[in-house]
Amino acid sequence: MVANWDEAWTEIEPVRVTDLFEVTRLVFANMTGVDREFTAMTRTWWARLLGHVSIPFYLLRSGLGYKVMRGGQIAAFAFVSLRPQSGYIYNVVVHHPFRRLGLGYALMGYLEHKIQRQGKGWAALQVDADNDPAQSLYLRLGYQPYHPSFWRWEGERWPRCPVHSEVQLANVWGRGRTLYQKYITLEQEVGDAWAAAIVRAEYPLPRPTQGQEYRCLWQGREIGYGWANGGERGTMLILLLHPDGWGHNGILPGVVQLMLDQAGARWGPIDLHLGSTGHFDAAAPLLIPLGFTPRPQRRILMLKQLR
Repeated sequence: MVANWDEAWTEIEPVRVTDLFEVTRLVFANMTGVDREFTAMTRTWWARLLGHVSIPFYLLRSGLGYKVMRGGQIAAFAFVSLRPQSGYIYNVVVHHPFRRLGLGYALMGYLEHKIQRQGKGWAALQVDADNDPAQSLYLRLGYQPYHPSFWRWEGERWPRCPVHSEVQLANVWGRGRTLYQKYITLEQEVGDAWAAAIVRAEYPLPRPTQGQEYRCLWQGREIGYGWANGGERGTMLILLLHPDGWGHNGILPGVVQLMLDQAGARWGPIDLHLGSTGHFDAAAPLLIPLGFTPRPQRRILMLKQLR
């Protein structure tokens, strides 16, 4: 392990243009089969060939790179893109022969120092849900996952939910964007207050497309936003509610059932995405008895407030 920050940081240098092809080789050597998105993008021989050409130019233009040198070769590297309030860290790679030496830990600390020196209050990154070593490192460094889970139902026959007579879905009448923004903001401010402001400013969740949007009503009063999209591979639902409706046994099951009916759900799993961790937790007593289980998002946003 690294003895101290000063010793480790003397080995860290900026990535130069002449390093980019070696960095690209190390990306392929260390991220293939580990990073799901990168592996999918480079699955064919022509995609790999294109990647060897395009990745150096992408890295050159997208941010600042830093490398750890050991014995005259690049042992680890990472890149950071500065945003108005945060630094986004990406392409963190420790080459296989140099792992378990604390280089990743030291490099992350160095990048956080650089971000903070630029007056930014947050560091952010994304990690695959099944990349346990990277997640473990980031957790030790103080990063927190931001709303990392959703609910999934898998089974042969959907146990139809009761629909309360005072639950309704209504047409959005061209207000989809406004309605979505209203309720995703409210969910985040209440259910993930610790990072709501930075997520809203620099890492917003995009409004869904290619599905049907709804106003959710309870006793004739608007209480949320719903979105549904069904197909042969399954059905995806997004439900954003006023906090008064979180965990309400008359609202949540009924709205879910109505959206499933509207989406024409017939095959495959049901994925239910709620707008915040607070809503996710409050829904557990209602969804678990129906057979829903928690699942991690494929890519998890992790954030750290820099002191």
